[in-house]
Amino acid sequence: MRLADCRLAIIGLGLMGGSLAAGLAGRCRWIVGADRDPGAVELALARGWIQSGFTDPAAALRDCDLAVLALPVRAILALLGRLGSDLPLPPRLLDLGSTKSEVLAAMAALPAGVAAVGGHPLCGRETSGLAAADAGLFHGCRFAVIPVPACDPEAVALVEELVMELGAQPLRVGARRHDRLTALTSHTPYLLAVAL
Repeated sequence: MRLADCRLAIIGLGLMGGSLAAGLAGRCRWIVGADRDPGAVELALARGWIQSGFTDPAAALRDCDLAVLALPVRAILALLGRLGSDLPLPPRLLDLGSTKSEVLAAMAALPAGVAAVGGHPLCGRETSGLAAADAGLFHGCRFAVIPVPACDPEAVALVEELVMELGAQPLRVGARRHDRLTALTSHTPYLLAVAL
């Protein structure tokens, strides 16, 4: 599958999710956004970054080709625990959490049929929220890509295409190495990018 043919669901429309939506606007067949804050959904729709929006993640996950979890790590883990029970199971999944070992373990425990990839864009801002989102946030940064073992190579290729469409450089790295370096650099994106 190519990104241009993809129905993309972004769960979490803060700085990272909003910037992802802005950076990919017009590059996917359809972008669906979900956020518990209705104001964030309305703003993303008004800016034309998403074509449809919901406060319920179940509605966004339904019929998507790739779901991106742009949430804090604890919220990612909670959502992963609901997939396949009270939330639809997407065929492909990417998270943007800042630590990876626990998230990758939860992804590996998902029901069969989900191609899951961990991700971490090595960039950021001092401000948060959708109002601070920027289509160019990822441009020129490294973007860690950590596939779950035995992940479908086509899903990894789709994630790497997404990363490159954002103007970032995909960088494959193991979850443990990523987390060790993240701890050493105290989440300083520049130092982490150099270390990787």
